[in-house]
Amino acid sequence: MSSLREVPGKMFQLAENRQEAGRELRDCVVETLQELMKDDDKITALEADLGGASGFTKIKKTNPERFIQCGIAEANMMGVAAGLSLTGFKPFTHTFAPFATRRVFDQLFLYVILSMVMECSSSADWIWNSGSCGM
Repeated sequence: MSSLREVPGKMFQLAENRQEAGRELRDCVVETLQELMKDDDKITALEADLGGASGFTKIKKTNPERFIQCGIAEANMMGVAAGLSLTGFKPFTHTFAPFATRRVFDQLFLYVILSMVMECSSSADWIWNSGSCGM
């Protein structure tokens, strides 16, 4: 079983390899999670209806029993992840950065600080490049 302390090192290693290979970071993240899932049956992936953008749909295909589609409900996803963590699972969540911060702040403050949830946010610059994020 892998330790959560080992995860960041593996992520950074793959991120460095990504630059050498010219691969997208999201592919490296998904492949790393799949690799970690082989060694640790407690790792679970949660998605906020962005599997196409994140590549998490690959995890759904390879590990459907450890993939939870939470839909467009980021706040709920954080609560689910916190609950999973408190019961011994190691949840990894994904949504776009604005949704992982602004929309889920109460859940992050109340639940996630009490558990161990690994948050994967992407597209931090999306809100600026698009000019609007629909909020």
